[in-house]
Amino acid sequence: MEAALLWDLDQLQAEGIADQIDKRVTCFREGIQADSGWAIQFRELLDQASMHIARFDSLLANLADFSGDPESLEARIRSILPMSAHPTGYFMAIIIRQELGAGILREHVGNPFVFLRDYDQAATRSPDRPPVFSPEALRRIDALEERYGRLDRIRQPRSPGA
Repeated sequence: MEAALLWDLDQLQAEGIADQIDKRVTCFREGIQADSGWAIQFRELLDQASMHIARFDSLLANLADFSGDPESLEARIRSILPMSAHPTGYFMAIIIRQELGAGILREHVGNPFVFLRDYDQAATRSPDRPPVFSPEALRRIDALEERYGRLDRIRQPRSPGA
């Protein structure tokens, strides 16, 4: 059941950081794809990132009470973090970069658990007051990190040519 959650945690961090490189050029202002449906959807979901983070916090905080099957949890997470978590992760990375600096993003690449804690610390400092994670959600993040460590240790190696 945790596989879907781990995938999304990894997506938040990996895509949030990667999108710092190209989304400003492709999705905003006079970007090469700024008028595409994908870019418009990205910007709309970016505007909803605070709501998605609050909903994700609630899911994390109450995960112990979840009684559905893994597929229903995966569907729920995907509805909370749409577009494979790209816009929400992008938002989180922006808050981290603004409040803690870009260096912290580079320093913690590959560890989505630290990315969430970095976001939480940055959100606490931000004058814009983005949502922070609840103590219950942070405990869940800590427990997942204790159980799995860095996710790059548990990723399956790609087969040659894949």
